[in-house]
Amino acid sequence: DDYGPVKVKVSLHITEIDSVDIHRGVFSPQIYFQQSWVDDRLKHDKTAGNVFLETVPSHVWIPDTMFQYVKSARLHTIPQPQHYIRIYPTGEVIYSQKLSLTLGCPMDLQLYPFDMHMCEIRMES
Repeated sequence: DDYGPVKVKVSLHITEIDSVDIHRGVFSPQIYFQQSWVDDRLKHDKTAGNVFLETVPSHVWIPDTMFQYVKSARLHTIPQPQHYIRIYPTGEVIYSQKLSLTLGCPMDLQLYPFDMHMCEIRMES
């Protein structure tokens, strides 16, 4: 069955910036990244008072969201993988993960030490 395009909402919270490397033109933020969408195939009745079900990401379709200009990405795994999926009775799915990224950020140092840089975090699917 073809369900057509899926509208995915994303939110991103930078928890920390580990480094900025002006020579390599990169910066490394730690982020909390959340995606949500509705999958009608996952609608269910509330059972035993559960407001949502939790499962592992490999058991559910997940959008192929990618970060542009990524040099490296790592899922936090201590003490266990830092990601989860919640499925609500309406079929709403929320996928959350904590990531460390290294992203490209071209830097022009001609006005150093008075230069300013804007590093972007862009996503695509």
